[in-house]
Amino acid sequence: MWTTFLDWLTKYQAVAIWLEGIALVLIFGLDWWNARTGHRETLEQLRLSRLQAESLQSSVQSVVNAERAWIMAELVWQSHKRPPLMLGASQGVSGVPVLSTNVGIQLKCKNEGRTPGWIYEVRGHMEIVSAESASITKLPENLEVIHGLGGAIGSDSYRERYVEFNCSGHLKSPQLLSLYVVVRYHDIFGTERETRIAYAIDSRNNIYLQDALTERNKNL
Repeated sequence: MWTTFLDWLTKYQAVAIWLEGIALVLIFGLDWWNARTGHRETLEQLRLSRLQAESLQSSVQSVVNAERAWIMAELVWQSHKRPPLMLGASQGVSGVPVLSTNVGIQLKCKNEGRTPGWIYEVRGHMEIVSAESASITKLPENLEVIHGLGGAIGSDSYRERYVEFNCSGHLKSPQLLSLYVVVRYHDIFGTERETRIAYAIDSRNNIYLQDALTERNKNL
C-alpha cells in the first residue's frame, strides 16, 4: 500500500506542485486584499479624524474671536490743540534750509472686544506722497515709538493721547500726508495681536481713512 502511494505521488508530483502554487497564490491574494481593505479603512479613519480636528479648531477659533480683545484705533483732530499742520525749516549743511512738516493729532484706541487687552507697543510713521504714489501700498520700515498708550484696556473702554508726527519737506497740493500707526497688544489668551490704521491729510487739513490700502488697515 505504501509503495502504491509512493508510485501515485511520483506520478502526480507535477500536479501536486501546481496545486500548491495555486494555493500559495490564493493565500497571497487573500493577504493582499485584507491589507488593501485595512489600508482603505485606515485612510478613511484618518480622513474623519482630520475633519473632526478641523471642526474642533474652527469651533475653538470662533470662541476665541468672540471672547478676545479687539482694540481699534483712529486719528482725529483736536481743535483745542495747536494748529494741525506746522511747516518748519532749519539750518542744514552749507546753509541749505531743511524743510519739515509737523502734525499734532489725537490717537484713540478703544477695545471693542468682550475681554481686556494689554497694549505693549505703539509705533507710527508719516511721509509726504503723491496721490498716485505706489510707495504707500508698501509698509514703511522705520516706525517711531509712540509713548503714553501702553497698558490694559477693558472691554468697551478706550485710551487716547495727543501725538505728533514729523517728516521732511513741506506739503503742497495735490500731495498728501500719509500717516500709518501700528498698535500691538495681547489678549487674555496670551496671543499677540496687531491693529494697523492708515490716514491721509490733504493741503486743506482734511483727514480721512485710507481704507483702500488693505495692508495698512488690518486687525490681526
